[in-house]
Amino acid sequence: MRTFLYYRYIAGEISLKTAQEVDREEQEWLSRCAQVRDTHESIDFQAAFVRKLCEEAKYGTDMSKAADLFHKWTDDMHRDVLHYRDESFRSLYTGHVATKIAPSWWESLGDESMLKFLTVNGNRGEA
Repeated sequence: MRTFLYYRYIAGEISLKTAQEVDREEQEWLSRCAQVRDTHESIDFQAAFVRKLCEEAKYGTDMSKAADLFHKWTDDMHRDVLHYRDESFRSLYTGHVATKIAPSWWESLGDESMLKFLTVNGNRGEA
């Protein structure tokens, strides 16, 4: 996101904040961060920060959908710590749902061979 901010600044589309504005915003974010009590609040805090960067950079992506994915991922992890990595999610950009890995992440633990990496659902190199 910061790259978009740099681009917009170089293109003359936005101006830099004053040192006082930066200091004030930093203190506001640090104060908000200090109030975070759990993983879900941490996700919401980070999503709010990225959303603000998106607004400042005039970047049109709805980052709240990314936060929803992280919330689900966290819930999956708390529900089943050994298999949460087996879940697949829909890309926010393409809409494509990732292929579920087979065998499960746990069963594949330790096998980092190229053949294992390229094998999807028993078919080498095919999705």
